[in-house]
Amino acid sequence: KLKLVPVMLAFYYNMFLQNCDCIPQSSTFGLLWSIVMKDKNGIFPAAFEYSSMDDDGQPTINNRELFGQTLELLEQFVLEDKERAVGKLNSQESGWSTRNSLVYCPESCPKDIWIPHTSI
Repeated sequence: KLKLVPVMLAFYYNMFLQNCDCIPQSSTFGLLWSIVMKDKNGIFPAAFEYSSMDDDGQPTINNRELFGQTLELLEQFVLEDKERAVGKLNSQESGWSTRNSLVYCPESCPKDIWIPHTSI
């Protein structure tokens, strides 16, 4: 699930720009936007639960942040300065990192709005 976050953020970023009339709407925008809005929290969950074994071999349930507040920050980023937000579509590189990896996002996912989660 974590590997899909950058791609899904890029998708939502592009869709949100279209919704705000910052960029031209694609022919499928209306259909896709309505699907996303019907289950936004299900498609972009803030966190997810998974099970694992602890050191004693006992099953445990863990909760890990997935999208957190990123969509809200992304929307705020766009609404504060639409011209800058559209300019990020043409940026050369956007990326974010966790403790163990560096992931390069598609160009339409601005790194400016990503807040690293310190407990990962």
